[in-house]
Amino acid sequence: ILAFYFLKDFELFKTNILTFMPTSTRKDVISLGQQMDKVLKSFLRGHLLVALFVGALTAIGLTLVKMEFALVIGMLAGAFNIIPYFGPLLSMIPAVGLALLQSKTLAIYVILIMFAVQQLEGNIISPKILGKSLGLHPLVIILALLAGGHLYGLVGMIFAVPVTGILKVLLSFLIKKLIEM
Repeated sequence: ILAFYFLKDFELFKTNILTFMPTSTRKDVISLGQQMDKVLKSFLRGHLLVALFVGALTAIGLTLVKMEFALVIGMLAGAFNIIPYFGPLLSMIPAVGLALLQSKTLAIYVILIMFAVQQLEGNIISPKILGKSLGLHPLVIILALLAGGHLYGLVGMIFAVPVTGILKVLLSFLIKKLIEM
């Protein structure tokens, strides 16, 4: 409910907050806000692109092992991949269930394919795509995820990448201001 009202009246909040700031800092605050907004939008676009890759790779892999409804399962895998960490498990349930209707061997292949796709996604695709979309090296993405997970568990991992992108914006701003002094 809080988020709804905040988003509904965001412009009003922004205007009211800016009126309390000195005129000299308004331009910087607006610029910072726009850069942070750009980072969050880039993060979301990157996540959608990763989901598209996961869906396509899953569909291709399942088609190769002659899984019925491979395209549908691939689309489900891509859609569920948007849900951090639990999405891949959720997409595996109907995939393995359908595979078991065909054969136990196919179910094992489906598990292996989906596991392989998730390993590719987590170790190569996500760091590369999210890193590029946020202007961060893939290693920074991986380290941010590890640090977020170590410090705050699952919640830390969910927020690690966008927070790292925002920290990059803030550090760039501070360095620019220090150089101008």
